[in-house]
Amino acid sequence: MSSVTVRSALLTALEADLVGPFYPDAAAGPQDELLVLPPSRWYVTGFLAPQSDRETKDPTADEEFSGPEEDEDEATSAAEPEPKQKNHFPASMGLSVFLPKAPTEGADRLRATVTFADYIREEQPAGDGKKRRVGWRRVPQPPRHVDLVLSSSEIEKGVALPDTPGILVSGKLEAADAPGLPPGTRALSLFVVNRRAPGEKGRQDEQFIFQVKLELSYQGGFVQRPSRQGEDARDFDDRVADLQFREHFEWAVGHGVSVEVPEIQGPVTRLCTTWIPRQEVRRIITREERKDLPPGEPAFTTDMETLGALPDGAAAREKLGSMVEAYGLWIEAQALIPLDSAKREATRTQLMKRARQAKNRIQEGINLLAEKPEVLEAFKLMNLAMAQAALQRSPDRYKEGKRPTWRSFQLAFVLLNLAGVADENHPDREEVEVIFFPTGGGKTEAYLGVIGFTLLLRRLRGQARPDGGLGMAVLLRYTLRLLTLDQLGRAATLICALEILRREQPAKLGEVRFSVGLWVGRSATANTLEQVKKLVIDYKNSASKSASSPFPLTNCPWCGRKLGRDSLVLGPNRTHPEEVIVSCVTPSGEPPSDCAWVDIHGGHLMRP
Repeated sequence: MSSVTVRSALLTALEADLVGPFYPDAAAGPQDELLVLPPSRWYVTGFLAPQSDRETKDPTADEEFSGPEEDEDEATSAAEPEPKQKNHFPASMGLSVFLPKAPTEGADRLRATVTFADYIREEQPAGDGKKRRVGWRRVPQPPRHVDLVLSSSEIEKGVALPDTPGILVSGKLEAADAPGLPPGTRALSLFVVNRRAPGEKGRQDEQFIFQVKLELSYQGGFVQRPSRQGEDARDFDDRVADLQFREHFEWAVGHGVSVEVPEIQGPVTRLCTTWIPRQEVRRIITREERKDLPPGEPAFTTDMETLGALPDGAAAREKLGSMVEAYGLWIEAQALIPLDSAKREATRTQLMKRARQAKNRIQEGINLLAEKPEVLEAFKLMNLAMAQAALQRSPDRYKEGKRPTWRSFQLAFVLLNLAGVADENHPDREEVEVIFFPTGGGKTEAYLGVIGFTLLLRRLRGQARPDGGLGMAVLLRYTLRLLTLDQLGRAATLICALEILRREQPAKLGEVRFSVGLWVGRSATANTLEQVKKLVIDYKNSASKSASSPFPLTNCPWCGRKLGRDSLVLGPNRTHPEEVIVSCVTPSGEPPSDCAWVDIHGGHLMRP
């Protein structure tokens, strides 16, 4: 099942629950809906009450489920307590739009289409000795069309829907004057109003209208409203957002409801209300995925294994130098785009200045690779580790000859951070780098690359020092708890790859393993070795197959095999544990032959 299908099913279920209609068997398709409660209590939104009877009422169970002659039914529910403050149901909903200048000849017309459903209270027949019940049956109404003459005063008076007494379309038309609007633009506010008479006690909802929708059609095309609010905002981020979204417009404003635009291909001639607003955020297409790159654009290497095999600094300049050139061409192209505001020009000038600074930092990183052998070595090893981690974590992605590659922004992020990481006195160390990219775009790999480079350079330099380059080098802080374990697993895969490199080259990278740790507080992991001892022993001795492991990762971060009871060992012994050794083992308790990492050492994961 695709993500699009899942999303569509969730939206359908949400709309059925909040607005209706609700069909118990969605797979069976639309059918007669029969509710056991008044629809104003069953649904949260999407309906309009009579204008003269908007006060919410919570009928008693006796009124809704049985006649006066019946005994209590086990299906009845207790009456809800009377609210301290009276609430009122909405009696109208609508939207405001902008229309172009009125034509000099001929009538100017707009069509309003209203759809809704009524609910009728009816008694359900009793059978098999059961007491009779009251239900509410949905009666869908056909679309009602109202053609409005925009120069007429009828709009303010209100126009009744055909064959629908008490339901009106009314509003107001007036001149509009706002920045960015063409001369002569008009503003139209139009509402659906329920002016039905109040219903009798116990049948009030028969006078409501449900699943209300208003659609406007105007052949002349609606006028978009450009947003200029962020143009001179005090906050720089707001000014940047204004610049970036300057070609996104507002087509309508909902009143008590939201609005959607059915199409934006050419002139917008239709607008309609929606009770559950939705917006599809399009996936970002990276440079590597584009098929329309300008001819002659400078090419540079993003293949991780190729970068991991660079023979010398000159090769680094050759493979990566064109990135700076390509980025520079893009920056200058952005500076030539015409803008309609001096304030936006000023914002762009600031952004271009920052972009050129980033370009210079990328160039400085490439220069370091060419001039500093230890920096080049750390960069090469990091690329090899990242490539191996990618192959292990997503093997299905690299079939038919595909190999791990960087996305351009990921590699650029690594390069612009090289100088700040390599030089403890570099001014870049005072900067906080932010990768602003949508979820799933590759932010994690970008900063894992920087982490890998940092750890490797520390070890390479540390072999000539008494400390060996050991100690805590990187802290990761996750503000969203739902991501913590996912990010830990991805970081652990990189640590495994780094550890394999260390074992192959201990003279370069030292005799002490690379390790990763987690601290999320006592409620999630133990804080003392005594607590660890108890948790691990209880888990290993538990007879329940569903017992929860005290180890935060459920699967081996290298091969993906499930980590079970035999994967946890208290070391050096159970009596006086000093650490927890977590290993990848088969169900028989033996190390697997297909996993190169069979000694995932988690000693620091559970230390106090």
